[in-house]
Amino acid sequence: MSSPAPAISRQAAPSRLQRSSLTLLIVGTVLAIAAAFGPVWVARIGVALAVATGVAACVYAWREVKADRHAHARELLTLSQQHGRALTEERQHNARVVQVLRGRVSTAQAEVERQRVTVNGLQVEISTLRGHVTNLRGEIAALQRDQAHLQGELAQRERTIGSLQETVRARDGELAALRRDGAGAEVHGLPRRVLTDSAGAALLTAAPAATAVQDSTSTVVDLAAEIAVMLPNYEIDQRFA
Repeated sequence: MSSPAPAISRQAAPSRLQRSSLTLLIVGTVLAIAAAFGPVWVARIGVALAVATGVAACVYAWREVKADRHAHARELLTLSQQHGRALTEERQHNARVVQVLRGRVSTAQAEVERQRVTVNGLQVEISTLRGHVTNLRGEIAALQRDQAHLQGELAQRERTIGSLQETVRARDGELAALRRDGAGAEVHGLPRRVLTDSAGAALLTAAPAATAVQDSTSTVVDLAAEIAVMLPNYEIDQRFA
């Protein structure tokens, strides 16, 4: 088994002056005690020796205290210098950090300003687009009204076209019937009739295209021309329809 580790001593090692002072005190005390058992003059020498060793021990002790003070002062000075250097380094580091942060803040402010300009431009563009949207909505509404109007006209035209188609079909039926009637009929030449003045005037008023020959006593009317004037021309009506 391994031996236990020695306890760490927290007491500082004695210095040279401290050892010298202790040695003088021990020697002086021993000599004074030995001189006390001798004659009177030896006792007096022992007392003087004890005083001298006590004074020497005090001198050594004051030197030790002074040395300790100087050492402590040097340690304090060293610690102060180290602390000062640490503070200086920390301040320099803080200054560098502050400089970096200032740079970042400046960059962020520039970016914010750029974004603000971009936002302003986009807001203007949005306003313009909203105006365009409003105009387009007005145009769409107008086009819708025009479309409704044109759809109404188209429906009216379709109704008119349907009515005309019905008319054309009716006329076609009538024309076909007339053609069938005309195919089975015979055309005879009608003689000219001599009308009186009053009857001729009435016939001329009803059919202006009739051929009339007037003299002083009678009017001659061509009945074939009159029939041609009075009958409707279905072929012309079908062509216009």
